[in-house]
Formats: sequence, structure tokens, C-alpha cells
Amino acid sequence: MATTLKLADVNAVDFDAVFYPGGHGPLWDLTDNEDSITLIESFV
Repeated sequence: MATTLKLADVNAVDFDAVFYPGGHGPLWDLTDNEDSITLIESFV
């Protein structure tokens, strides 16, 4: 937990994909999160 990055600090070029585990967290908490949207769009 101490080394977990914030979404705003994740650079898509450092990864091959993005994976969001299922459940209510991503479904409700991240649908309008600008950092999450930007990260997902960078993989499209």
C-alpha cells in the first residue's frame, strides 16, 4: 500500500494494458473520475 500510485501519476506508456477489477468501486466511483478516463482513453 505504501508504494501504490495515484491514477494521476500512472503513465500509460509504461504499461501494456489497464485492468479494472469488477465490483461497485470502479462501476460507481470511477465513471466520472478524470484521471481514470484519461488513462483509459490513452489505451484506446
